[in-house]
Amino acid sequence: MVASKRATRNLDSPTTSLTPVAEKSPEPLTPYQRMQEILSAKAAVEEHGPIVVATVEGLKTHLQGKNQTTRIRIRMKLIWTSDHTYEQWQLIRMHFVDARAPEPLEKILRVFRDPYKPN
Repeated sequence: MVASKRATRNLDSPTTSLTPVAEKSPEPLTPYQRMQEILSAKAAVEEHGPIVVATVEGLKTHLQGKNQTTRIRIRMKLIWTSDHTYEQWQLIRMHFVDARAPEPLEKILRVFRDPYKPN
């Protein structure tokens, strides 16, 4: 395995500096290891129940995480859906807010339904 070095920016510091970072590519899993991973995730879901995601941040964390194949239960408020066409693909975009959002659903929907004043 070869580690390459590249420069990254540290945007948290007041002065931006370039620092070298070692980049490692993960070893690909063998089919057997992948099957073991899937079966262990399935056993965990059967034992503890499905993972419940109730916030937008939780959904982002799950989708960017390592175990994207585990089953989840999404508990969020669906605000609206919109249809889109991209080349030959028919897409639907779903817009969610947190399940326990403090604002009433009608107030949230009013923000998106009411026309904005022109500038």
